[in-house]
Amino acid sequence: MLKKNNHNYKHLKKISSFSFIFIFYLQLLMAFLFFDYKQVFADPKSTSVLNQIVTAQKDTETPVFKAKVIGKLPKDARHFTQGYFFIGNKLYESTGLKGESALYHINAKTGTTVEYRCLREYFAEGGTELNGHIHLLTWQDKVRFIIDPKTLKIIETKPLSGEGWGICNADLDNTKPLLWYSDGSATLRLMKVHKNFDWEQIKQITVYDPKDKKPVDCLNELEFINGYIFANIWKSNKIAIIDPNNVGKDGFVPVMAWLDCQDLFKEQCNENKHNMYWNAESSVLNGIAWNKEKQKLFVTGKLWNKSYELSLPNLVLESVQ
Repeated sequence: MLKKNNHNYKHLKKISSFSFIFIFYLQLLMAFLFFDYKQVFADPKSTSVLNQIVTAQKDTETPVFKAKVIGKLPKDARHFTQGYFFIGNKLYESTGLKGESALYHINAKTGTTVEYRCLREYFAEGGTELNGHIHLLTWQDKVRFIIDPKTLKIIETKPLSGEGWGICNADLDNTKPLLWYSDGSATLRLMKVHKNFDWEQIKQITVYDPKDKKPVDCLNELEFINGYIFANIWKSNKIAIIDPNNVGKDGFVPVMAWLDCQDLFKEQCNENKHNMYWNAESSVLNGIAWNKEKQKLFVTGKLWNKSYELSLPNLVLESVQ
């Protein structure tokens, strides 16, 4: 009887061992079949994908151009600048903060306000012109405005999913209804604007720094200059110059060059010591305006008392000659 039980025990032990091995390999097979490779390897935010792209590229230093000031324009130091853009030779500025947001038409020679539209209940963000209308974003209010540039009256209010930061026209000839906009991440989205002002995304890129091998987060105010996107980066004194057509694997686009505006920020810190609105932490570089007709570039910042006219970096000039 004891031998029989021993035999049964050994038999059961053998079956248990086999079952364990079978279940183990079955779990491996299931993991292999249902593992979401697309999520891990095709996600544009994936660090592993970005490292592969950067490693495959030549180890070249990203050019850094020092901002060369060729002119200065007075600016209202109370303005918390979020957007800065030209329509023809007319300069416009959108300002943020709840209770203080507004859209201004600025005299491009004196820096004084010509007229303005209050948007106090919103936190206004970047703005740009497309086909005779101003398109203005809000930060977390989930809406965007279409505004008449002559009267500054809102003619349409459209929904906005996510946050709005910066926006710029995306067409050299202003014949295609295309806009780039940022949401505070490293992602820029290309939107097609329909006649009723609804828009749809047709392209998405993720901007990265080849040197640091990291996405460039906090892309803010944008400007489209001779086919390139100039992007402010929140709390940075550098402007990223991006070629939106230089798209690599999974939509990654490297910063083509940097425009260093550190000296401008230092000057503003010195000049605004007694400005009651000034705060070095929040009074950052933000605002890029390109006068296409006169080929003039202006940059400014939040609560700055000046706008600076800069010469274009050689890299951009050479590309359009």
